[in-house]
Amino acid sequence: MSTATPHVKLVGPDDVILVPEDATGGRRALAWFTLVLFLGVCVGTLAIDLAWPAPRQVAIGAEFERERQLEANARFSDGTLAAHTEREMRMTSRVRREVASPYALWLYQKLGYTHGEILAGKHGWLFMHGRTAAGSRTAALRLQLDLALSHLAALARRLEDAGTRLMVMPIPRKEVVASEFLPGGIDVKPWVESRTVEGLRERGVEVVDLSAAWAGRPAAELYHLAGSHWTSEAEWLAARALARALDREVDPAQRSTQLNVQPVSPPEWDLLTMAGVDVHVARAAVDTGGLPFHQVLDRSSGRPAMLDNPQATAQIAVVGTSFTAERGFTRLLSHVVDEQVAKSSELGGEPSKSLVSLLAARAGVPPPIVVFELPIHMLFAGTPLPGIDALTAQLPPPPRVELAPLRLPPGPKEALTQLGQARVFAASWPAELLAHDGWGDVLLRLRRTSSEHEVHIHLRIESHWRVYTWRAGESELWLPIVGANTLDAPELNLFASAPAGRASLELSNAELVARGSQLGEEFPQSVAKQIGGVWRAKLPESAAGGDALFLRIVQPDPKAGPVRVRLVARRGEQVWFAREFRARTGETMAVLDLGPAARTPDFQLAVECDERRIVVKSGFALRHGPQ
Repeated sequence: MSTATPHVKLVGPDDVILVPEDATGGRRALAWFTLVLFLGVCVGTLAIDLAWPAPRQVAIGAEFERERQLEANARFSDGTLAAHTEREMRMTSRVRREVASPYALWLYQKLGYTHGEILAGKHGWLFMHGRTAAGSRTAALRLQLDLALSHLAALARRLEDAGTRLMVMPIPRKEVVASEFLPGGIDVKPWVESRTVEGLRERGVEVVDLSAAWAGRPAAELYHLAGSHWTSEAEWLAARALARALDREVDPAQRSTQLNVQPVSPPEWDLLTMAGVDVHVARAAVDTGGLPFHQVLDRSSGRPAMLDNPQATAQIAVVGTSFTAERGFTRLLSHVVDEQVAKSSELGGEPSKSLVSLLAARAGVPPPIVVFELPIHMLFAGTPLPGIDALTAQLPPPPRVELAPLRLPPGPKEALTQLGQARVFAASWPAELLAHDGWGDVLLRLRRTSSEHEVHIHLRIESHWRVYTWRAGESELWLPIVGANTLDAPELNLFASAPAGRASLELSNAELVARGSQLGEEFPQSVAKQIGGVWRAKLPESAAGGDALFLRIVQPDPKAGPVRVRLVARRGEQVWFAREFRARTGETMAVLDLGPAARTPDFQLAVECDERRIVVKSGFALRHGPQ
């Protein structure tokens, strides 16, 4: 007769799982040993890290600014000081650094796994997750792109007024160029690249299309497998495409330099180090099989050439990021155009800030040609082009036509005499006062009589903020009104603060100006007539003589409210160009760029509105740039 095994109750009150005593008794010594070993490792690790800490890695560029802000904002009261201290200990942990590096390399090589921002792809390819744009909503991403491109257009116009030609060189993302090696299910939104190029051209900005220059080339020839930057071959293709866009390519036989292509170029591994692998280990682990390296040599001596950096005298300067800061791009461009090119790009920097450095080296006078190297991910990752405000506000005053003084609405004071460090509301101008393309052709002009202190001006259009510095000693400030949806005439809000703690601000002299010069006389009133259900006001041929058009539109029906209006260029009944905006009840000012079709004599230029009467009160053509 078999003996039944006694039933052991494993679930106690409140459904708590119980462990039989005989299951723990034999393992109690092992449990204590494990606990003591764990505590010993913790204490030993702490002792080693305190007595022999690892040197902290040096941060540069944007990373340095971020580290400095984290340290400055660390507070005991809210726990940020504790978090900052823990982070510092982790970053200077010698034990962690020694153990983490081989472990991270093992995960990458054996399991194809990385952590944090680094994304492991197929066949050893590494990417940066934030540059895939996978987490961005399409509508929000389009709006952010359009806003950044409009600011670039404003910069191009302000530089044009100063006699400088801006050539923007957007660099396609590695995540798009090598998208075939990405993990499955990641939408990198490749339309961002084409929208960037097309959007700049639409806004009248010269641009180099590197996607076209790189077409047909394998990704491994253009980007490093474990690095974030382009290869020497990609630089060479970009230099040639840029020289052709500038129309300055010199015949190879006429150049004073020659190109020497070495068979092997050392690979890059910065993404592997960002994944936690030590620099020396990463250098030994990465092997791409060798890539061509392009070296510029003097034709007569055979020695390396174009090594100088003539920032103060060069006719062409390159501003940008690490893509052009520590590599051979500027020398390759110098070789193709056969002249010295200044390099002002900054490692870990941002293009508009490096342009500020270039202007400082040239006493505020920009060179005739500025190449603006711009990695496309900078248009949507974080705050796009944060340093561009200083440029657009502080370049020399443009040729301009005064449009209208801005009267302050009831409420805000005309003079704020006690500005402090806190941002305070200064003025608001109503929606639908002005309609424009948002590309920097309309500016807000501010003037003051007391200029001994610096003032920060915070301009808000819709939900977008830009901050401009009104430097001490300057009596005028020119702010381009830039936006992604300005044809709908959003409200304009102005805030101000004094970084030094005291300043005054006068707004009684605020006015709107249009960049450029008026061409010819102001044309007279044009009353719309109904044609096929559309109210159409035909404009005189003289209206098409400039680069842009200024219009005063009257919508007399108070019951109708704001109406949609179009500036149209037609050949017969076929529309070749159209700009749509909104006109409020009463008078609306509009400043609109004219497309090529609108400037052609055989096209009819008109203002149209569906089913509601409008009147073009007056208008004139504008010519951009110096006369």
